[in-house]
Amino acid sequence: MTKRERVERTLNLQPVDRPAVHDYIHSPHVHGLYPEVAAGDSVNPMHRTVRATLDMWRPMGPISSTDTTGEDGFESESTEEWTFWVSRRPFDDTAGLEAYILRDIDRIRAATDAFDAEKARDAHRGELLGHIQGVGDDTVMMGLDNAPLRDCIWRAGIELFSYLLCENPGAIRDWLDAYLCRQLQIVDALADRELAPVVLIANEIVSSAAPLLSSDMLDRFLFPDFQRITDAWHRRGVKVLAEVQGNSRDLIPRFIQSGADGFYAVEAIGGMDIVDLKNSYPQSIWACGVDGVELMTSGTAEQVEAEVLRQIEGTDALRTGGLFIGSSSEINPPIPPENFKAMVDAARSVRNPDFSAN
Repeated sequence: MTKRERVERTLNLQPVDRPAVHDYIHSPHVHGLYPEVAAGDSVNPMHRTVRATLDMWRPMGPISSTDTTGEDGFESESTEEWTFWVSRRPFDDTAGLEAYILRDIDRIRAATDAFDAEKARDAHRGELLGHIQGVGDDTVMMGLDNAPLRDCIWRAGIELFSYLLCENPGAIRDWLDAYLCRQLQIVDALADRELAPVVLIANEIVSSAAPLLSSDMLDRFLFPDFQRITDAWHRRGVKVLAEVQGNSRDLIPRFIQSGADGFYAVEAIGGMDIVDLKNSYPQSIWACGVDGVELMTSGTAEQVEAEVLRQIEGTDALRTGGLFIGSSSEINPPIPPENFKAMVDAARSVRNPDFSAN
């Protein structure tokens, strides 16, 4: 079975020869485990590692390790190789945020009006083809999109966003609408099932304890927009996975009602267990439930292997499909390379006897 066939069958809840493996690799330490480069292969170590280990991947651009200042007044910083955070915003109260929102809406609308769909499509396709050719086989690409609420919270910061949501919900709604219009325009131009048959919609609206906003607020400001974005991807034949990091269990039925085909980043630290969830919602796709916070970072290779086998056997994944083995966060530098290898090797060791080995 080819990688593409395995991924497609996993997405369609069909039996597979072995579980599909997906992850988000952003650690240079794992590349040394897969040093073989055949004649004509890519010399990019990331591409080489992806080809050797994954059935589906999502590229990540480089993140600066130094402080940066954006043209719009935002500053970000990072002390690690794979993550960053906003350290300064161009406002410090709700009045400043509200004034910023008006400027940002004008910026988004100007970009929407000036959007060249054909040019954007060509650039996007060229970028994806570059990755595909670099990897050099049929490893499947996963697309990435954001719910408008995620983008707005990230820009505002949860504290000021929450205050303004109470003081002037109309301003927040106008802001979300501008982002939504822009995103629908981009989806319509860039969605391409042949290049990326599934997309992850990032939400980041949940902590390890509970959602960041009330149920009523999510019903007003998240799920209607999520539904419209999901519908747009579905019209182009692309499956949609909702990011559910943190304690998101109570939100899963509402994501399903809003069109989510499945879920991504199932975190044990948030009380989420991918075996329990897949068995509770067998018509959904489940991806990346190997604990990337504690197990992958601090556990042994034997413990990682045991967890992968538990997930495969506990969900009957060989017969039912619908399960991507992967870390609940990403493969970042603190994860020992041998734990990444243990996860991949364990997934590849389990075979469905109804399929011939390949």
